[in-house]
Amino acid sequence: MLSSDDVLFAIARACDRKVVGRTMIQKIGYFIGIKAGADLGYHPHYYGPYSPTVAATLEERVGCVHFRETPHQSAEAFVGHDGTRKYYEYELSDEGDKAAEIHRNWHPEEFDEAVEIAKEIQSLQANYMQLSFAAKVHCIAVQRSRPFTVTLADIQASAREFGWAMTKSDVAKGVEILEKLRLVTKRKRGQRA
Repeated sequence: MLSSDDVLFAIARACDRKVVGRTMIQKIGYFIGIKAGADLGYHPHYYGPYSPTVAATLEERVGCVHFRETPHQSAEAFVGHDGTRKYYEYELSDEGDKAAEIHRNWHPEEFDEAVEIAKEIQSLQANYMQLSFAAKVHCIAVQRSRPFTVTLADIQASAREFGWAMTKSDVAKGVEILEKLRLVTKRKRGQRA
C-alpha cells in the first residue's frame, strides 16, 4: 500500500524533482490516492480535498532535507486574495532522491504506478486551481449514491454545502480534467445509460 512518503517521492520524480505549490502537491496526491486505491486521509477543505497526513509528511521531509522548500511571493491576484500571496516551491534533494529510491525498492510496482499517475496529471498542464476544481467535483460525485447522474447544477449546489463557490465554468473544467483522467464519463443530454 502506498504511503504519504511514497506519494510525495513519486510526485517529485514525475515532476523532474520540482513541484510548485502545496495545493498542487495536495491535488496530485489526491488523484494518485483515488487511482491507486490508497487512503491518504483526504477530506473536504477550502481548496477541495485535503490530507493533513500529506501536509505533515511534506513538512517532515523538508525537515529531513529530502525536499528543499523555497518561498516565493506572487503579484498574481485571484478571487479571495489581494495579489500578494506566498507560495512554495519544493525540490527533491540528492538525499531525497536516495530516500525515494529506498521507498521505490520496497514496492516498485505500486511506486511506479504512482509516478505514472502523477505524470499523467502533469501531462494535462492544468494549474492548481483547475486541479482543485476537478478534485472538488470528484469529491462531490463520490459522495452521491449515483455519481453518473450528477448535473452541473447538482455539483454547484453540493459545492456550496462545503463552502466552495464554483461557477459553471469551474465545474465544466473540473469535469473535463476528470474525463481526461478517466474518472468520469459525461453523458450528452438525452443519452441513455
